Amino acid sequence: MHPWCDSCSPHYSPAMKSAAESLLSQFIPEVSRLREMLARAAELFQLDSPQWSRGNIETLVRLCELAVRVPDVTPALLQTPEAEAQAKLKTLADQGKRTDAAREKVCAKFVGEEALRSDAGTALSEWDRRELQWILPRWIGHNRIYKWLKKLSLPGQVISKDNTRVFLQEIDDWQKEDRKLIEAKEQAAPLLGSTCIESGKGNWEEIAAVGDWLRQVHGQLVQWLKDSSAATRARSRIADLLVTVRGDSEQARFFLDAVECCKTVMGGERELKQLLQIDFERFILLPEAADWFSFLIGKAECWAANLDRLRDWCAWRRIRAQAEEAGLLPIVLLYEQGKLMNERIKTAFERGLYKAIANSMIARDERLTAFSGTLFEETIRRFKEADDLFAALTQQEIVARISSAIPRMTQEAAQSSEAGILQRAIRSGGRGLSIRKLFEQIRNLLPRLTPCMLMSPISVAQYLDPAGAKFDLVIFDEASQVPTAQAVGALARGNQVVIVGDPKQLPPTRFFAKSKVNLDDEDEQLQDMESILDDCLALGMFERHLSWHYRSRHESLIAFSNTHYYDNKLLTFPSPDAPVSRVAWRAVEGFYDRGRTKQNRAEGLAVVAEIVRRVKHPALRKQSLGVVTFSSVQQTLIEDLLEEAFKQDPELENLLAQLPEPIFVKNLENVQGDERDCILFSVGYGPDAAGKVSLNFGPLNREGGWRRLNVAVSRARSAMVVFSTLRAQDLSTSRINAQGVLGLRAFLEYAEQG
Repeated sequence: MHPWCDSCSPHYSPAMKSAAESLLSQFIPEVSRLREMLARAAELFQLDSPQWSRGNIETLVRLCELAVRVPDVTPALLQTPEAEAQAKLKTLADQGKRTDAAREKVCAKFVGEEALRSDAGTALSEWDRRELQWILPRWIGHNRIYKWLKKLSLPGQVISKDNTRVFLQEIDDWQKEDRKLIEAKEQAAPLLGSTCIESGKGNWEEIAAVGDWLRQVHGQLVQWLKDSSAATRARSRIADLLVTVRGDSEQARFFLDAVECCKTVMGGERELKQLLQIDFERFILLPEAADWFSFLIGKAECWAANLDRLRDWCAWRRIRAQAEEAGLLPIVLLYEQGKLMNERIKTAFERGLYKAIANSMIARDERLTAFSGTLFEETIRRFKEADDLFAALTQQEIVARISSAIPRMTQEAAQSSEAGILQRAIRSGGRGLSIRKLFEQIRNLLPRLTPCMLMSPISVAQYLDPAGAKFDLVIFDEASQVPTAQAVGALARGNQVVIVGDPKQLPPTRFFAKSKVNLDDEDEQLQDMESILDDCLALGMFERHLSWHYRSRHESLIAFSNTHYYDNKLLTFPSPDAPVSRVAWRAVEGFYDRGRTKQNRAEGLAVVAEIVRRVKHPALRKQSLGVVTFSSVQQTLIEDLLEEAFKQDPELENLLAQLPEPIFVKNLENVQGDERDCILFSVGYGPDAAGKVSLNFGPLNREGGWRRLNVAVSRARSAMVVFSTLRAQDLSTSRINAQGVLGLRAFLEYAEQG
């Protein structure tokens, strides 16, 4: 992670760097100093084992602030339960305010001290009693009280008999409130200092402030200890400390310095935030910020040590802002988290772009918007079930139709009839009767018993009389490997013919028909004969191309042949992971024993090791395996090495039996028509022990060698692994004329580059 990843500033200047350096040089010592001072404060407040989280630091600083402004109180205030102390203080403050209000009302009209000492209550009762008497006693009594009250009034006050009772009531109310105030003072006196309670008018706002101060102290202790009862006990323990701070200038200075130091640190955070756009509030949520001091010092020291990298980071933030403005924030976030490497950024952008385009296209098309993958899969499932059922029913119908055409074979059949001839031949085991003679004798019965016959051209010539009834249809499969001379006999026995084959694949060959001594002789002349498929194409017969490529389940497996041999005319289903090739390249350290065995043992060992690995892997064992080599010598070598592996580990044979299809090891000349999920390809040829590369590649050097290569590299359904000591760069195109070898060089290059 970049040391400046916490900064969001896109702008850089040398002055900014200098200012950051100066700020950090002051900031780091201040943070360390604050930690030391708060540790001392925690000891004074008797708060054990402080956890230096940001919240605890702020709580402790507020306690220091409260200690600096301790009001005139006694330790009893802090030792009294908060609710009780708050009630007494509130009662005193409220009563004092009511008493002052009543006094102000009386003192505005009368001499205060005399009015307070007067017996206004008795006078008020006497006034009310006289109200109930006869007129003369009432007048005498009211007049006496009126004259007495008039003497108490201030000059200029209008006192009459009409308002005498109201004034008496006001004086009496004041006297009652004053007595309540004296009682409240007595209750609160043990909690407060002398300056908070005066004999006359009290400082009620200051007393209310004492209650607020006590509430804050208790609240901060609860914040620290997470328990109200524990906070009450802690408040009682530090009562003497807080009360003595008011008169202890040294302790007061310490707490004040701690508060000022915290303000300095907070100011440094604000300046760094403004200069470098660092969000300190975000740090609080990080797990590693549990010890805020260590975290903050570590961050600041990291920033100070990497000031030279600030320029590059600001440049990145500037580019990041541009990318975010362009809508590339998802890619930017993955890149910052290290989940997206440099070489994958372009690919990720293209993927996001294509996805956005696809989403846009889907949103504009109601059919695509309403598309449901679940319903689509269900439709496919039902189609498969219907297709399988149709296939099964079709098979049953064909069997039924053919069975209905079979005549009844009874014991009473005439010996001279075709049924009798067939029964006699069956009972005698065909003694004295060749198959060809039997077919001639039952020429009418044979088509009814076997309306479809599977035969090779040689079998046709051997068993079927050309003068007999012709077949309605003759079908040649793999016609590219059938010489015209061998095909003519079968053609003559049919009314119609369908010839199926690929002119890009193996032609007829006699290359391996020779003795084993000359089987892989690189200097042997290969004579490719013309096939029936080539003759039909030359005659311009009606053609139909099967363009859909069904075998390869990933485009990369057929891409080479499609490009080099089929002019990209093969239609393939697109692969979701098309950029990732399924053709894997395995470079092998070894050599081709050209002068002696003509084997490449290193490649053979690598192929067998891969077979063993795949067979033992539970998931890979679900894929069928096939091995293709360029020569029968390399084929034999791999078969021998595989046999040795079976002897060393007998369990392998049991595991091989679990493959979905039997494993095969074949060479170029006999692999056509085969396919497997995974093909292991052993080139075999390559540099010899001296590092020299011979340009003799057996059948590839001959006419039509490129066809053999095309067959070999198109056998895989899901994956192909190429093992080779030979590299494309070892083959110089200026020295090569054979199309097969040029194709090999192109294939090696394709496999290496993926």
